[in-house]
Amino acid sequence: MRRPLTERQIAAFRAVMLSGTTTTAAAMLHTTQPSISRLLGQIGDASGLRLFDLHAGRLRPTQEAWALLKHVERHFHGLEAIQREVASLRTHGARALQIGCTPAIGWGVMPDVVDAFLRRWPGVRVELQTLGERPLLEGLLHGAHDLILTPGLVAAANLETRILHRERVICAIPDGHRLAGRRRLHVRDLRGQTLLTLPGSDPIAQSLQTHLRRHGVEPGNVIETNYSISILRMASRGTGIGIVNPYAAAGFEDRLVCRPLEPSIEVPVVMALAPQVAPSTMTLSLIDELQRYLAGRVPAARAGGRQRGSRLPSNPF
Repeated sequence: MRRPLTERQIAAFRAVMLSGTTTTAAAMLHTTQPSISRLLGQIGDASGLRLFDLHAGRLRPTQEAWALLKHVERHFHGLEAIQREVASLRTHGARALQIGCTPAIGWGVMPDVVDAFLRRWPGVRVELQTLGERPLLEGLLHGAHDLILTPGLVAAANLETRILHRERVICAIPDGHRLAGRRRLHVRDLRGQTLLTLPGSDPIAQSLQTHLRRHGVEPGNVIETNYSISILRMASRGTGIGIVNPYAAAGFEDRLVCRPLEPSIEVPVVMALAPQVAPSTMTLSLIDELQRYLAGRVPAARAGGRQRGSRLPSNPF
C-alpha cells in the first residue's frame, strides 16, 4: 500500500520544479541539498512515479512531474491565499483590497488610481501584485485577488470579464528625433529605423510584424525585450523608437514623444472580478477611479489618438 505524501515532500518537489536544482531548492526551503535529494527519493517511492531523470548532470522532470506540479500549485495557491487573508484580518480586519495586474498596467496606470482611491478610502490596505496573465487568472480563481486587470482577454468558463477601455499602440519617440514632430506615424515611417518591441510571441509584436510585411517596410534593426518599461527606458536614451502598450507610457511624457501608430493596433484593459463573491463597495470604488483615469490620462490620447472607452454602471456585473 502506497504511503500518503507529506507536506515536506511536496514542498521539496515544488521547490525543485520551480528552481531547477536541488541546491537552489534547498536554499529556498532553508535546508540542505542532501535533505532535498532524500525527500525526492521518498516522494518517488511513496507515489510510485518516476518524476525525474538525470540528464547531462542535471535533474530533468518527467511528464508525470509536470502533471503533478499543476495540482501542487493549486494547493500552494490556496495556502498562500489563506496566509495572506489571516495576516490581513489580524492587522486591518476586513478592510483590504487585493488587486492583480500585468506589469505595464501596474507601472503606468495603477499608481495614480490607487492614490486617488486611498483619498476616498483612507486606512484601507491595498495589495497590488504585478504578474503574467496566467498567474493572474489562477490567483483570481483561488481567491488571491479581488479583481485582475490585463491587456488581453481572459478565458475561463466560470468567469465574466469586461473591457474597461481600448487604446491604440503608440510609438515612443526620443525627444529631438526627426519623426517627433508628426502627429501620427504610419508603419511606412518606420523604414530603416531601430525598433524596440516586445518579443515575437506577444500580440502587439505579431500585429506590428503583419503591418510591416503588408507595407513592405524593413526596419534598420529590431531590439526585443520582455517589458514595456525596458522599451520606454531605451527609447528615452535615444536607442530607437519604442512600439509599446500605451498604458505603460505614463511617467515618460517629459522624456518621450508618444504618437499613435497607423494602421492601428488596439490594446484593451480587461477586468475580471473574483467569481466567489459579489464585488464590495471598495472594489466598485476602485473601478470607478480606474475608469476616471482611463477616460482622460492615457498618453496616446493626449498625443492625438482618439480616446475610447465607456463608463460602466455603478455595479459592472
